[in-house]
Amino acid sequence: MSVDRFSPDRRERRQEAPLERLSAVVSLQGRGRDIHYLGWTQDGTAVLRSDVGNLSRQARMALDSFTASRQRPVNVPYRDVRPVSYAYGLAAIDFRDDRRRGLVAEDQLRFNITEGSMKDGERQSIHIGELDLLRAIHDAQTPFQEAGAVSATTDVADPHSMYTLILPNTTTRVRNQGLAVLFRPNSRDMSNEVAFAAFVRDVISRLILFDETAQQRGETPKGYIHAAAEFTRTRSSGDGNLGLLHGLKKAGVIDFDDEWAEQFAKRKRGAKARGIGLLKAIGIVDVDDATLRSIREPLPDYDIDVEIDTLFDVARAMENTASRVLRR
Repeated sequence: MSVDRFSPDRRERRQEAPLERLSAVVSLQGRGRDIHYLGWTQDGTAVLRSDVGNLSRQARMALDSFTASRQRPVNVPYRDVRPVSYAYGLAAIDFRDDRRRGLVAEDQLRFNITEGSMKDGERQSIHIGELDLLRAIHDAQTPFQEAGAVSATTDVADPHSMYTLILPNTTTRVRNQGLAVLFRPNSRDMSNEVAFAAFVRDVISRLILFDETAQQRGETPKGYIHAAAEFTRTRSSGDGNLGLLHGLKKAGVIDFDDEWAEQFAKRKRGAKARGIGLLKAIGIVDVDDATLRSIREPLPDYDIDVEIDTLFDVARAMENTASRVLRR
């Protein structure tokens, strides 16, 4: 009988190095009060451990801090999880609506993960439904926290927060196994909040911008932009949904510097400019050429920092909207 290469037995046999950096404390479904630990070994391999003896001194100190602060383990709705590291490459994938039956298709997001060390581990792409991903982001908003170092110049130190994403595992046929996606911090002793917040904002950006092209493809938009704009109290600058997009960008909630999003914005601007140009040609409106050029090529917007709690709230509003439209 063959053993799946991601099964618990096979995984345990290759996990011998101690878990050096703790990222999450979890309780798996159907395992009673057993506690398990997610994190990385020294070479950057994402691992799941069930024995405190397999934690490094630093990881045990983090666990002691976690326990003393009365934080609780994350309840995971799977009997097992496969630990991997996020490896970027986020993209949106469109699925056509079933117009005949009046069903709106659930689009997917794809991104890369690494199993094994960050240097020579196996990298692959995973696909996850938009609603599953938004729900997982909502569930990840309470991070694992460990005490930060207190220097001689300060009496107070903020805890280091570590965020972990628990997803359905679509990469293997193992039953009742989830995927634990770990986000490496930039430094060994820092939080991974910056990396995780960037991921969440990328997800929000791609879903909103992708949804805004739905009508151009003859499909039903899910209304993400209005859900995000209503929550953040963003108003259009008189330019319809494109104005809302720029308002959300100024608020730091979305970013569309990548080529795909810029092409989307240019198409919207070009369509508006052509429409105004036509109205000008037939004498309905009077607008100078400089104004038309400013519509086609507006001055660039720049990013503004945004609190991660705001990103969580926007993702939650989008999740509620998607759930109503997708009827699940």
